[in-house]
Amino acid sequence: VFWFGRMTEKDQFPVTAAASELEQSNPWMILFSVALGLFMVVIDVSILSIAMPTLSRTMNASLEEIEWALIAYSVALTGLVPFFGRISDVLGRKRLFLTGLLIFSTASLLAALSPSILWLIGVRLLQAVGGALITSNTLAIITDTFPAGRRGVAMGVQGIIISGGAALGPSLGGFLVTHFGWHSVFLINVPIGMIAALLAALVLPPLQSNRTLEPIDWTGAATLMVGMSTLLLGLTKGPAWGWSSLYVDLLIAAGLLMLGIFLVHEMRTQFPLVDLSLFRNREFAAAQMAGLF
Repeated sequence: VFWFGRMTEKDQFPVTAAASELEQSNPWMILFSVALGLFMVVIDVSILSIAMPTLSRTMNASLEEIEWALIAYSVALTGLVPFFGRISDVLGRKRLFLTGLLIFSTASLLAALSPSILWLIGVRLLQAVGGALITSNTLAIITDTFPAGRRGVAMGVQGIIISGGAALGPSLGGFLVTHFGWHSVFLINVPIGMIAALLAALVLPPLQSNRTLEPIDWTGAATLMVGMSTLLLGLTKGPAWGWSSLYVDLLIAAGLLMLGIFLVHEMRTQFPLVDLSLFRNREFAAAQMAGLF
């Protein structure tokens, strides 16, 4: 909030000095700094799964209660990423990326100190806020940093980081829990986050968007977050509660309904949160469909 309140005219409107600073920056150092933050966020989606039995015994909670620490993180992260991506167009990607790293690191420390399951679920939601700020700005920073000829390589590296982090999470979590206890699953993020924040502060240029003056689509943001969160929650709890469960059916139906409202709204509003015209590009649409499957 302090950073947002100190926005200056230079922060709000793109200037040629920012472009000059970008040209003088080392793009691979920029990629490393954002990749370090993204890797930390992706790992945290799955690293807690191995620690669930230990957490259950330590906190005297059921496995289903512990599972909410995973679900809360995933659902909140999914719902917030599109909204924070748009916010970064207004407030600046470097500012929000650094804010995300600091929030994520602080929440990780608080998670390691969790005295109860409710505390853990709460700080995992806070972690998701930081993770969404990091994730929503990573690809935008890479796109702004690398020219068209080298952008594919950089995006390929990002894809490897996401896949590798998801695969490494359970193994790393098992190693840490076995040798250092469940607290280490969260504590490992603190030094990584601080290093990533220091590096990003040093190497990232301002990276201001040219969409600064467009108003934020609050209706689109609200319907998208609610729709994605309820749909993901219904799909996540389906196996446990049963696909014929009324709660699961209502969550999925509500999610689809809100996403339908979101699509209708986006087609009618002047400044949409998501530019649906991108899907007219068949290569882009096919890539998104492949990612969905």
